[in-house]
Amino acid sequence: MIRYIIKRAASAVPVLLGISVIAFALGLLTPGDPARMALDRDGMSEITQEMLDAKREELGLNDPAPVQYGRWLWRVMHGDFGTSYSDHVSVGGELLRRLPVTLQLTFCSVLLVIVFGISGGILAAAHAGKTLDNILKVLTNLMLSFPSFWMAILLVIVFAENLKILPTSGAGSVRHLILPSAALASVNIAMTQRLMRSSMLTEFGKQYVLVANAKGIRRWQVLFAHAFPNAVIPVVTMIGNYIGGILGGSFIIENVFSLPGIGSYALAAIHARDYPVIQGYVLVTGTTFVAVSLLVDLVCAGINPRMRLGGKML
Repeated sequence: MIRYIIKRAASAVPVLLGISVIAFALGLLTPGDPARMALDRDGMSEITQEMLDAKREELGLNDPAPVQYGRWLWRVMHGDFGTSYSDHVSVGGELLRRLPVTLQLTFCSVLLVIVFGISGGILAAAHAGKTLDNILKVLTNLMLSFPSFWMAILLVIVFAENLKILPTSGAGSVRHLILPSAALASVNIAMTQRLMRSSMLTEFGKQYVLVANAKGIRRWQVLFAHAFPNAVIPVVTMIGNYIGGILGGSFIIENVFSLPGIGSYALAAIHARDYPVIQGYVLVTGTTFVAVSLLVDLVCAGINPRMRLGGKML
């Protein structure tokens, strides 16, 4: 297992370097002069060529791209993501301040996916072809038909405007996270339920389950002790990808519900062409996605020894 962990961790290093290159290139290749943008936000009404040259020298923009990248990467490795063009605040400090809100949203959304997606898939598989299975199929089709932003608006209308039982915006308590978490998780609940149902039905048709049923083992024991551990592996992988995707795709939900997370911070930076913030956001979300993917691989390897043995059982 230790050898497998080292191998997987080593394979993540080139990916992280690639993410850092992409994040740096966003500020280097995007249109506009960072020096002029910085002077504009400093309140300079008339920008002369001398001022631009001095600012470019101050920001290190006259150096070759590899030198700029090395200097930027060194600062990032020491926690310095640069300074925002908009408000002159440390990007790393602002991301760190806003990250807990996004992590709370991620945790609540994933919890909903695990509880309702996995349990719904097990129930649908256990009652395949029956009324409960058909009802769950209809619900998943509806959930897959609604984009997350549309679901967010619908939830606000029903639970906030009409029933008035949940807040529409802001952060501070679990109640503020219920609607955005549900909107963010709805599509993934449906996808997880479908995958869990399909995976469980596949396991039901395998030899070891047929033998267990022939021996008269109780149905719930066959379901959870035999079929579930094998059926849940692809679901764990998908949920892991979902966790990483939330950090990169939550900005719409955070914007709809006015949550002060890193997604809404990045969206405001895109409108303001605040490239240091965008660079920091891409780097943080990309690194988090790689870390979560690595963790999911290790969890799956722990559940299924064949993964760390290269598909062979000794």
